[in-house]
Amino acid sequence: MSAAIEVENLNKIYPSNGAYGVKALEDMSFNVNPREFISVVGPNGCGKTTLINILAGFLGYEEGDVLVNSKPLNQTPNECGVVFQNLALFDWKTVYENIEFPLKAIGLPKDERKKSVQNYVDMVKLNGFENSYPSELSGGMKQKTAIARALAANHKILLMDEPFAALDWQTRELMQGELEKLWARTRKTIFFITHSLDEAVFLSDKVFIMTARPGKIKEIVDIPLPRPRTGNIRYEQKFQRIKRKIWRSLREEVEKAHEVRKTA
Repeated sequence: MSAAIEVENLNKIYPSNGAYGVKALEDMSFNVNPREFISVVGPNGCGKTTLINILAGFLGYEEGDVLVNSKPLNQTPNECGVVFQNLALFDWKTVYENIEFPLKAIGLPKDERKKSVQNYVDMVKLNGFENSYPSELSGGMKQKTAIARALAANHKILLMDEPFAALDWQTRELMQGELEKLWARTRKTIFFITHSLDEAVFLSDKVFIMTARPGKIKEIVDIPLPRPRTGNIRYEQKFQRIKRKIWRSLREEVEKAHEVRKTA
């Protein structure tokens, strides 16, 4: 089976004082299989958001190869949907219209759009809020709208950059459960950035641990927990062992990042 995402020796350098000087990513290599749920954790400033912006096609890079569904990144403009922390919902459009937007963009007939939008409204449990505007929604409902819009576009891969970071912990846990159910139903490939180890272990098939800047993949940790996952699994010893294993590896990189900031 071909990988959904293949990254080989990726390097990204940002300009500094008019010259290239800040290396964000260095010789980064990894594969993501179709239908996998991958979470990425790493210290602040390690290049997580840089990486997801490259995969989304929003940012270029200096060296390396990035393939999406076995094609070079610049040849696959419609393979990846993106959900960011700030959501990027259209404030002047209703929930229905936000979800409908990518369907209009591809020219889907009105009757088919209506059926598809309703399907995703049902899927994310926003029934009754179709005519509400983002300003009238809770944080969790806004996240559901953003996820439904990304799903409606029918991308094979979803890139998610800390989508639940701004939510209170109760809503965040509920949204993690909803996302796990949605993933099980749609079997999209999901590449998910997070600072929460609990979130990463709960959601993922594998967790990628990044080094301090310049970022690369330090370790890949398999998450052999049964699905579907419920909130109670967080309290099981196996869950906590995996979480501690990830933290031991990640803590070294967090300490390195702090030392770099002290000497900068």
